[in-house]
Amino acid sequence: MDNYSIAVALLIIATLAIVFNNPREEQRRQATKYGSWGRTSLINLSMLGLMMAWSYTVVIWPELFFGILIYLFFGILINQSAGVPATNELAHLNFNDRLWLRTFYAWWWPYYIVVGRN
Repeated sequence: MDNYSIAVALLIIATLAIVFNNPREEQRRQATKYGSWGRTSLINLSMLGLMMAWSYTVVIWPELFFGILIYLFFGILINQSAGVPATNELAHLNFNDRLWLRTFYAWWWPYYIVVGRN
């Protein structure tokens, strides 16, 4: 009986959180957090594929996994010294989103060094 009252209390709290928080506004913000909807989708889908492929390399070839880790580390350092991504892109993001965006730019750091900022 005690488990039921905990579950009911959690459901009531979740319902109140949904009622008092505008979920559509949060969904809209999440869908355009990197600029536009298309750019956010491109970043998220490409990062998902790259991170899945990279994590699969630890099973196949651990040396390659750590080589790519060093590549990403240097990519983040080089991009940060070059000012990629721009500070205004990171201003409204939380820590996880900043890390995700910086890792996206770190994968493509040779391109952003040649082409420069967006």
